Amino acid sequence: MTAVGIILSIIWMAVLPFFGGCILLPFFRKQEEKASVAFLLGCGIALHYAAYEFLTLAGKPLHLGMRKVSLIFAAGAVLLAGCGLRMLIKNRSSVRNWEWKKLLKDPCFYPAAGLVIWHVLAILIFAVPDPDDAFYSSLSSMSYAYDLLLEKDAYIGLMNQAIQKRYAFSALPIYQAGLSWLSGGLHHLVITHNLFPLVYIPLGYGLYTDIVRIWIRQREDRLLSRDEKDDSKDFASSIDETTLCVRVLLTLAVLHTVGDYFIFSQEAYLMTRMWQGKGLFAAIGIPLLFLAVHYAKRRGIIGYAMVLVTMIAIVFMGGTGLFLAPVELMLLQTAMWLMSKEKKKDIKYILLAIVCCLPELVLAVWMMR
Repeated sequence: MTAVGIILSIIWMAVLPFFGGCILLPFFRKQEEKASVAFLLGCGIALHYAAYEFLTLAGKPLHLGMRKVSLIFAAGAVLLAGCGLRMLIKNRSSVRNWEWKKLLKDPCFYPAAGLVIWHVLAILIFAVPDPDDAFYSSLSSMSYAYDLLLEKDAYIGLMNQAIQKRYAFSALPIYQAGLSWLSGGLHHLVITHNLFPLVYIPLGYGLYTDIVRIWIRQREDRLLSRDEKDDSKDFASSIDETTLCVRVLLTLAVLHTVGDYFIFSQEAYLMTRMWQGKGLFAAIGIPLLFLAVHYAKRRGIIGYAMVLVTMIAIVFMGGTGLFLAPVELMLLQTAMWLMSKEKKKDIKYILLAIVCCLPELVLAVWMMR
């Protein structure tokens, strides 16, 4: 029974989100670009998170309960995955293939892959308790046992006090309880402490590798735009994109191996606090938002719709992202505008970014009132 629950959890956490993220493939095909598996999975997870966040906030005043919300979410997730699978079949050439020949010839690939596997196994084998489990795990347990939606304060334990406002918008613990219910009763601590890292640690590394690839291509584009033909050829020939990505991956893996020395260190969020809102925002939310903003400009309204979905998904993760995500978005968008050659034309992207911040603004005002 546990094995069946684990398989079902992986399907809900990784398989269905990946197919859901594939609905973006036609937009990559139009731009003659390729999307990585990590980015498609990240977008699919953001779509799931945003949907569950909306259903939780809407279902609370309607008294739907965790089970009805999870059932509606499950139907939507399966439908979205079906549409994504159809898009994947039609646009499979738009998915970036793994360059296995280059990877296997690179001596840095083996220690990098070994460290990433070790990080996952370490979390799977060894228990990693955290004081914040007193809140997250208790809230998931109450939601599962009493079919609640962000109604009671988990710290008290007596269920006679309403949840604090700063926790009232993060549906992550309810989602974790919903995964437990949708996976045939597999305990939510198994899902959060073991299966979350199994999916999200490789995803985090994959998203950061995508960012490195973008930086390499932007460097090449800048050299070409300056008519430095000789220098651009030297640069392109002297560096291999896959090789540099592997070296950055190895560097990140080493840093995460020795950097988990404090509960607030960046490495701790990816390694030992992945099932908490702060951890998800730091390890997944920040790089995913960066990538969504990067791809948004060339896709116009559709691209910024994905940015909006990502912003809502970050609210789902927790209160930290509620305030920090708009700062990241506006800084990224302002930097892109300053680097643009058509500032008057591109001012509209600043306005679209402001629109994407409106959900956070509304919820922040509601929280502080």
